[in-house]
Parts: sequence; C-alpha cells; structure tokens
Amino acid sequence: MSEVPRRFSPLRRAPRSTRLALYLLGPLLWVAALILVSLLVREQDAVETGLLVAAVAFVVAVVLLLPQRLLRLRREREHASSR
Repeated sequence: MSEVPRRFSPLRRAPRSTRLALYLLGPLLWVAALILVSLLVREQDAVETGLLVAAVAFVVAVVLLLPQRLLRLRREREHASSR
C-alpha cells in the first residue's frame, strides 16, 4: 500500500506585517491604476478601460505565475521521490 505524499509547505510564513501590507496595498494599487489609465486615455468610459486593464493584468499574471507553479510542482515531486 503506497503512502500519500505530503503537500509542500513553506518553511516559514511571511510576517504578519508583510501580509497585511500586501492585502491593503493591492486594492489601492488597482484603484490608482484605474485612475491613471482613465486620466491618460481621457475617456469617460472608465468601466471599459478598467476591464481592459484587468484583462491585461490577468494575462500578465498567468504568464508570470504559470512557470513558477510548474517549478513548484516539479520540486514537490522531486522531494516526494527522494523520501
């Protein structure tokens, strides 16, 4: 009977102050980005501009985070096989 490998867990969690700052700064950066884009584009269609910014940010996030996820999964498999 094979044993189910443990999931990867970080050695230590990020400090509470860092996590709190990220949770607060994230939405504020989105608002600032929406305001900046609407000022640069000089349109009254802030909703459409906001959706465009969100779509571009999503694509960039997927492109940047997918390789990191794949690397983490590979390291989890390597760690599980070395046990």
